[in-house]
This record gives sequence, structure tokens and C-alpha cells, in this order.
Amino acid sequence: MDFRNSFYNIISKSDKIVITSHHSLDDDAIGSCMSMYQVLKEKYPSKVIDMVISGQRLIKYKYFKFYKDIIFVNDFSEVIKKYDCLILLDGGQYARFTKLPEVISEYQKSTICIDHHKSPPDKFTLLYQDDKATSTCELIYKLVAKDSTFTTDLCESILLGILGDTDTFNFIKSNQLDVFSTCRFLIEKGNINIQDFKSQYDVIHPHIFEIIRILVNNLTYKSISKWPDFVFSQFPRSYLESNHFTDDEISEAAHLFMIHYLVKIQGFDWGLVITPKSDNSYSMSLRSLPSSVNVRTIVEKMGVGGGHDRAAGSNFKNTSSAEECLNKMFSWLESNTPETIEHGR
Repeated sequence: MDFRNSFYNIISKSDKIVITSHHSLDDDAIGSCMSMYQVLKEKYPSKVIDMVISGQRLIKYKYFKFYKDIIFVNDFSEVIKKYDCLILLDGGQYARFTKLPEVISEYQKSTICIDHHKSPPDKFTLLYQDDKATSTCELIYKLVAKDSTFTTDLCESILLGILGDTDTFNFIKSNQLDVFSTCRFLIEKGNINIQDFKSQYDVIHPHIFEIIRILVNNLTYKSISKWPDFVFSQFPRSYLESNHFTDDEISEAAHLFMIHYLVKIQGFDWGLVITPKSDNSYSMSLRSLPSSVNVRTIVEKMGVGGGHDRAAGSNFKNTSSAEECLNKMFSWLESNTPETIEHGR
């Protein structure tokens, strides 16, 4: 209630509000932006409220009514000065939203962050961080949407993020069971059939599947002393340049590859994927199973990223190749020992 009161106090004093989420889009990023947008547009119809995200539009989300209202830009830093309130969702570090994180740190007006990751956050005017939540969409439902009209569009937007970040309930832990009552409410209010709903957006475009195919072909097994055996794959920069893949297409493909293949190979309960980005940097995404390696602490101790205990990401700048990224990772692993996790994501 304290957060809710503080949140609406800031919003009521703001005239131009922008909602954003992290680059490398996923269901929770899109769902949290659309659900927050609908809540605020209903409550404050006369205010300027925009959704602006760094990246490119993905065809898969065209089913959602308010997806068309998202403004995609090369970088979020380009638009910040137009607004007197920033709402940053599903990430606690400035670098997750822009290539120029100093623009947010130097911003003199209100900043609000809602996030469910565990990594230490940067500084915000108002912050709500709960790593026990299944998704940022679940937090929006609990924190700010209570007085809203739960239209089918709003129910579907919130459900998008919950289903996405739980892999349709596969990742839910024993301390997250409240999410089932949340989903029951959304499904009843929105008159939603989950299978029919997911069939509208949970599809793989042939262009995306081509990336997945390459990642599968490049999957490699690795052993390093003191660490559980793991798998890794990479997507060559040459394919990015010759096939005109966008950063968000590669991110989507890497996400699908990790869900369906990376940690499902018997005897290998953690792994990582290296993918190139158009700004000549490289992304590394890591996943692990319960009772295995805490991948969040790896990237945090390396100083390159953060995330969840079982799902983390990092960015390597000023790196010439995927092999250089992998060598940095392998060198770090050889000099350190793993931390393990017992439960959860």
C-alpha cells in the first residue's frame, strides 16, 4: 500500500509519462509495458502516456491490441528528455534499457522501477523489487492494477508476462503459489482459454527458426574442473550480417533455444549462449536447473550482468568475437568455484 500510494502520488504530479522495458524483448517486457499503459490510460486519460522501447518491432505480438501503440526507437536515451516521469519495468539496472545508462543516472525528474530480478538495482525515485514474484506483470497486477477495469485486453497483457516468465507454470516455486489465484482471476475475467490464447502469439517465424537451427548445430559440451559439465552454443556474427537478422530476432531465437534445448540434455544441467549484437557487442545468456549452478552470481562477480539465480544475462563490449567472450568465461570459471542453488529461478 505504501508503494501504491507513493506511485500514484508521483504519477498525479507528472504530465508526460513514458513506460519502457529492457532491450532484448521477451513476453514479460512487452506484457508489463502494455498492462501498465492500460492501467494509467484509464486512470489518467488527459495525461501524455507513451510506451517507448529500444529495439525493433516483432511480428509475433501483433495480436495484442495495444502493441501497436509501442514506439520502438534505436535507443531509449533519445526520448528521455521529453518526459517528466520514467517508468522502467522488468529490470533494475540502467544498462538494461539503454546503451547510454548515464542518461538515466543524470535524469533530474522522477524515475519509477518495478522489477522481479535479484541483482542489485541502480538508484530510482521509487523502487519496488521482489525476486519472489514470478514476473513483473504479476507485480503490476498486485501493486497498481487493483482499481482498474479488467478488460480482456488487460487480462491478456498481464497473463502474457506471467506465462512467459514461468514458461507456462514450469518455473513456479512453492513460495509463488499466489500466482495461481491471480491467473484464475485473469482467465475468468477475460474469458480466456490458455491454449487458444497462446496460439495467437506463441509461434516461431521461419526466419527465427533459422537462428535456432544454427544454435542447435553449434551446441558443444564442455568440462571444467570443479564445475558441473555444461553445454554452450554461439551464433556467428557472419550470419547476422549476411541474413539481416535484428538484435531482437536473435534474442527471441536464443530464448526459445534455451527453453527447449539448452538445459534439457541429460547429464548437463546448465549452459550458456553467446550471440552478436548490431553495435558490435555480444550478449551471453545463462540458464541452469535447480540444485545446479547459480548463474546470476557468475555474471555479477565477473561484473558483466545480472538476473535470476537460474536465468541470467550479460553483455560483453569491446570484444572482437564470440570466441573471445567464451575464453573470458572459461578463464573465470577455471579460477573460481560454483555456487549452487536449491530452488527456483
